[in-house]
Amino acid sequence: MIRASLLAMCFLMVNVDHSVAQRGCGSHARMKVKLESTWNEVKRGAYYETPRTLIEVWSTGDGGTWTIIRVYANGTACVIASGMAHRAYLEGDWT
Repeated sequence: MIRASLLAMCFLMVNVDHSVAQRGCGSHARMKVKLESTWNEVKRGAYYETPRTLIEVWSTGDGGTWTIIRVYANGTACVIASGMAHRAYLEGDWT
């Protein structure tokens, strides 16, 4: 169930304007603390985008907020997309 939800959120990344997304950048360590303490999000998955960049998917467990960040090898992280009211989709349930 979580895997399908992550795939759905990653699908949203295709249409993100990366020049706009770059505005929300900072230290990965600080961003992690902010996502955990302020938004009560936990990391649901991490995927290599390139050998030097990682995509992390964060969300609350109650259908609240979600955040997708890009983490660079130098420790910088940038918000790619975020939103509210996420729903975990089961495979084949795209309606």
